[in-house]
Amino acid sequence: MRSWHEVIVLMLVMQDPPYLTLKPNSAFLAGNDRFEGYLADILRLLSASVGFDYEIRLSRDGKHGELHTDGMWDGMIGDVQRGVMNSNYSFYHITH
Repeated sequence: MRSWHEVIVLMLVMQDPPYLTLKPNSAFLAGNDRFEGYLADILRLLSASVGFDYEIRLSRDGKHGELHTDGMWDGMIGDVQRGVMNSNYSFYHITH
């Protein structure tokens, strides 16, 4: 079993103020320093406390995820399902 010190958590997100947004000067910053908000703060504190590294990435297609007839998802849920990302963060609304 790997230790938390050997893990890099890839966190897929969508901008969602006040939880996570790009900083106004993000074009001049790199990596996780580009982001601000509650989620960025929590990840920074957890990383320091538990001892893991993380990388915040914005959703590639800007979609939360939709289930297709073949049982596969697109969007952020699909990226986690396929193992492209370890986790994602967003608010999900059940519409039916």
